[in-house]
Order: sequence, then structure tokens, then C-alpha cells
Amino acid sequence: MEAALQTFARRCTHPELSRLDALAGTWLVDGRHFETGEPVRGDVTYAWMFDGFYLVQHLALEHGGRPINGVEYIGYDERDATVRSCFFSSEGPSLFGGVALEYVWEVRGDGFTVVAGDEGVGAKFDGSFADGGDTIRGRWEWPGGGYDVTMTRAAG
Repeated sequence: MEAALQTFARRCTHPELSRLDALAGTWLVDGRHFETGEPVRGDVTYAWMFDGFYLVQHLALEHGGRPINGVEYIGYDERDATVRSCFFSSEGPSLFGGVALEYVWEVRGDGFTVVAGDEGVGAKFDGSFADGGDTIRGRWEWPGGGYDVTMTRAAG
């Protein structure tokens, strides 16, 4: 395992981005809006693109009976030494203006935080790994809403 991680780290543009390798694979999403109780369910798949220069997320969720599909491109921004992403949704351009939702990622040993890059938006996800890395427990929050979620690594 260690040799595989070292090989991967050499291919990746930046070690900070390679720390997201724990996300690679498919995750089953099970959540609930913390005010209305509406379910949030679906799946999320993360896969490396271009030898580790980008981590790409594909998601298919149902949030309160509404389908949401999207793709997110996550990469390392050398200009300001941050992990950044752009999320494109089936709901069209960003709810906060612009073409896509832009995020800044902070990766910790036990999890990660994703914060909307737009000033004053206040949207944020904070998640932690559990069960040897096969579970992520977290919470999405934004002005006027949010949900608690458990993501479980899909078998196979």
C-alpha cells in the first residue's frame, strides 16, 4: 500500500491534492435536512483524471424529492497554494451567481472542509472519516438550510 501511495504522489501535481486519494471510489449518500427532515440520498463517485492532476466528482442525489446531478473538478491552485474546485449542477448556474459553484478545500488527516469561495455565501461542508476510511460523517450548511449526511464506501 505504501509503495502505491508513493507512486501516486509522484504522479500528482501537488502533495496536498494527493491527500484526497481517500475519496477515490463510489460512496452511498444518506442524509436528512436538519430542519425539514427531508431525505438526501444518492451516490457520489470520485475518480482521478490526467494522472492525478484533477479529482473529478460525479454525483446523483435526490434532495427532498428533487433530483440533483452534477460534476465537480478539484485541483491544486499554485497561485494561492490552495485546493480549489468548480461544481456544475443540473440546476444550472450557481445559486449565488456565476457559472459554477466554486469551493476551497482544506484537507486534514481525519477529514476535510469545503467552503464556498464566494465572499459572504456561507456555504460549507465539514466531514470526518470513520470506520477505517470507509465512512464519512458530515454536515452541509448554507444560509437558510443544510443537512447532516453519512457517506458509506460502496462495496466493490
